[in-house]
Amino acid sequence: MRQNETYLVSAFVLDAILLKNMNASDVSASCGFESVTTFERIMSSEQRLPLDRVDRLAESLQCERKRLWALALTDWFGEELASSLADAFQSPELSRANDSGWITCGKSIQLARHP
Repeated sequence: MRQNETYLVSAFVLDAILLKNMNASDVSASCGFESVTTFERIMSSEQRLPLDRVDRLAESLQCERKRLWALALTDWFGEELASSLADAFQSPELSRANDSGWITCGKSIQLARHP
């Protein structure tokens, strides 16, 4: 993490957990994290939310999936690319696309940018 950088997902997750009086350990386990420490690092902006955990976290928090995806994509790729992806997914053809294919594509882009 760059100094003084706060991830959008972090604030969103903290608010959801507090609002719904949830336990971080329970949310972490339901998302499949091996330890609560990883989830705590996400909540404290020390680590980004892995894209393959977005759907499970949205389900655990009982929040709007699209909103959490928008925040996670912005955290990983920046506002401009996240906005472009959101616009692209407004297309009926792309909105029915296989999510895992897009996750794989995003990870490839991220690895190319930060090997």
